Amino acid sequence: MASPLPVPPDDVRRGEILASLEQCRAQLTTAELVKTIPRECFVRKPGREAAAIATSIGVSIAAWWLLVINPYWWLLPPIWFLAGTAVWGLYVIGHDCGHGSFSSSGKVNAVVGHFLLTPFLYPFHAWRLLHHHHHSNTNSLERDIDWRPLPVAVYRKLSVRPRFVYRMIRTWFWWAGTMHQWATMAFDLKRFKEGKDRDSVRFSIIVVAIYAAVFFPTMLATVGVWGLVKYFFVPWAIAYGWFSTVTLMHHSHVEVPFLDKLRWSAATANLAMTIYCRFPRWCEFLSHDINVHVPHHIAPSIPFYRLRQAHEAIKSRWPDLVREKRFRWRDLVHTLRSCQLVDRKSGFYVDFSAAQRKKRAAAKT
Repeated sequence: MASPLPVPPDDVRRGEILASLEQCRAQLTTAELVKTIPRECFVRKPGREAAAIATSIGVSIAAWWLLVINPYWWLLPPIWFLAGTAVWGLYVIGHDCGHGSFSSSGKVNAVVGHFLLTPFLYPFHAWRLLHHHHHSNTNSLERDIDWRPLPVAVYRKLSVRPRFVYRMIRTWFWWAGTMHQWATMAFDLKRFKEGKDRDSVRFSIIVVAIYAAVFFPTMLATVGVWGLVKYFFVPWAIAYGWFSTVTLMHHSHVEVPFLDKLRWSAATANLAMTIYCRFPRWCEFLSHDINVHVPHHIAPSIPFYRLRQAHEAIKSRWPDLVREKRFRWRDLVHTLRSCQLVDRKSGFYVDFSAAQRKKRAAAKT
């Protein structure tokens, strides 16, 4: 029998959750959490990393070969899905480079990170800095940039266009959420500190521009517009769809609030407000266990092939604070219907109808 969908917590349950998070904030620090993780979890194995890249590249080449030889239009969707999933795995390795968990050498991380992320048209250093900001402010109501819900009052004040975009990304266009962040943040130099950060982002943008200036004309000249769509844009969009889905499921749950600065702490966010969402094993293999997310948030320097061991150590120490769930499509739909806005007072999610209810209540008064 399928397990029931999560039910939005009532006031009593919300109080229990917030009390547990407050106890975590008062008693734990990130340094204490890191001490729980066995030291061998931080040891890198270059062979494992090379094998992961080879696996993702190999599956990607096989998928593109199938796209080339396949004569049937109805086989395109599953082949596209395989191609997008495989190249998403390359993004995950590039993500490790951004955290410095791929290599002990900063130069190696930067070179490999540019190699892996530039084909996604994502400037490596922009990704690195934006993602570090998310890790430093996970589920912070004021500061997080990944899937942070808008408070009801803020949503109601939006003009038509930003409200429409927000509503689409929070419902049936969730898969474009990371693409929207890429388009609005990754190339905006004003988002990065002047000096070294901004200079490094500028360099990565130049690398992406050079790549695009060579790649797109070459593709158009050799395979045409349909070939560009078939071999690049659809797998590219599916990879970003994976990015959006995985990130959404890591931090969105009816019982996981977004806390204001008075109640937020890094230890609370990384341990008790980050979720390990179990995907089918073949998906986890191709995405290099990025879904084992609790230890990754506690210690981003852990290589991906050590995350499961680290998770078990953390879970054995704090079983009541570690959240796990199994990915199911109906749970994703439930999340998209329930986790849309946030009640600023409690920090818990509400759906879009809450904006209308508050509007009507304000009109009556």
